[in-house]
Amino acid sequence: MEEGTAFCPNCNAPQIRVSLAGAAEPDSGAVVAGPGGSAADYAGHVHWSRSLPAVLIGGLTAALAMSLPLGGFGLGVLAAGAFAVFLYKRRTPLAHLTPVMGARLGGLAGAVGFIIFAFITSLGMALSHSAGEMRKALVEAIRQQALRNPDPQAQQVIEALNTPSGLAILLALSLAFLFIVFVVLSGLGGALGAYFTRRGDHP
Repeated sequence: MEEGTAFCPNCNAPQIRVSLAGAAEPDSGAVVAGPGGSAADYAGHVHWSRSLPAVLIGGLTAALAMSLPLGGFGLGVLAAGAFAVFLYKRRTPLAHLTPVMGARLGGLAGAVGFIIFAFITSLGMALSHSAGEMRKALVEAIRQQALRNPDPQAQQVIEALNTPSGLAILLALSLAFLFIVFVVLSGLGGALGAYFTRRGDHP
């Protein structure tokens, strides 16, 4: 076949030329994501499915820290939030966590830690039969508060709390306050952890 011939000299069929040069050369600017994804896949949000182990371990750490005398002054719960962020970052190296994302991750670890702590505490009280002693301690604390505060309105509130329903409300408020402590401290730790890991990503 002669070069430049538009038709086959034998059957007069039109000739079609296909060039494969462009298809053989990959685009140098294309970004190919590996099995773990690219950095863009982890930007701006937390992959909660991949954060589950970090959240569970961080929550367990927070619960154990709160079981220390005086709750470790809250420092253990704070560190647990940062620890959860560290574990998530280790599991997903391409993730770029902002302090807000770290706070969410740490706060979730704190919520899990509260659940674990409440379960362990309730189980321990049930096994040791110390629930009655705790109730007596609450009643005694309320009685002492009543003796120190002669205000009639305060006396009415204290007397209301000294009833079974009042003690239940007091216990619920205490648990709500403890839940807030877990979430806030662990969330703060998560924000700090994300801040320092972010600095490590950009030396």
